[in-house]
Amino acid sequence: MKHSIILAFLLVLGLGGCKVFKKNDYPKGIGVSFSGYSYIPVDALPVTQKGGANCTFQNESPKNKDEQNEFIPLLESFPDQAVRMAIRSSDGSGNISYGPVSVGVKNNTYEVVLDYIIVDVARTYVYAKEIEEIIEYKRYTNKSETRYQLREKKIKRWIIRPEEELTELIIEENRKRLSTGSSDGLFSALEVKQEYGDLIPIPTYIGIGLRLTANVTVLNTEAELSSIGAIASEVEARNAVGRMTIQTLGITGKNVSSTLPIPSEINETTVQNALLAIGSVKALLHDSATIITPRVVGFYNNISGTSEVVNDLIAEVTKSNTGWNRPCYIVGNLSGAERGTP
Repeated sequence: MKHSIILAFLLVLGLGGCKVFKKNDYPKGIGVSFSGYSYIPVDALPVTQKGGANCTFQNESPKNKDEQNEFIPLLESFPDQAVRMAIRSSDGSGNISYGPVSVGVKNNTYEVVLDYIIVDVARTYVYAKEIEEIIEYKRYTNKSETRYQLREKKIKRWIIRPEEELTELIIEENRKRLSTGSSDGLFSALEVKQEYGDLIPIPTYIGIGLRLTANVTVLNTEAELSSIGAIASEVEARNAVGRMTIQTLGITGKNVSSTLPIPSEINETTVQNALLAIGSVKALLHDSATIITPRVVGFYNNISGTSEVVNDLIAEVTKSNTGWNRPCYIVGNLSGAERGTP
């Protein structure tokens, strides 16, 4: 019954589109609609498991199972389930942005990602500082753009630095200050903030899931992108063209592989088949032949910035060795049947 309810929810989300959009509900432009505060999906990345709640060890697995408790089975370790939609857009000039888009515009391309995820939340720490710069630009004074004036304007941008890198720099700077007897003293919290900005935790989603991706190019004036089903309708009406893929995140196995459809053109039939495949794979999660492995599936951008910020955060999440504190059974409460569970 539980599987049926979630599958029904997926179908409503993917095929429906409960919001009514005005005809002129266009994106507001980079830096407004496309800035910050959004779910960002990433290619599944490896995770380092560590002892978490109730664990009597800190390594990847207990050394002595007779004396130490064990990890809770993976599916029971992920407390949250969610269905998230993310859109990456690219205009004719090659500008890429992330954020909510209800209506696509002509000649723009969009990557629409629908994720069903079962996750826990970890944190990736970065230092973030907003700075103001003055840049030069050309203001053309004739239609043929052969004459121009150089103008200046102020822009704001964010500098993102990984916590590990700056921690090493701060330690090295303090060593120098101590060795030279500098009167500046050690780095204070205020000095670190002024130099590097705030230390910000980026919510990082660790778990498993299924991902449906639609790559769409808008052909006519506009096309509705409020749901996967709406996109299929626009493609069938020849307002857009696109392809669709479905992939698993941390889920594999013989039965899983045979369930996934091959990449195909978008239409209402292929969308329905893809969503049904998602429901079928979900039903296999408790199958003994299904192998599940925790992965980083996405993160939440809680820094208000441009697509440059998103790209910097993706780079940091990708190259960082994300650790996950996997919970354990309480010592003495582990049954014989549970002891053999992966």
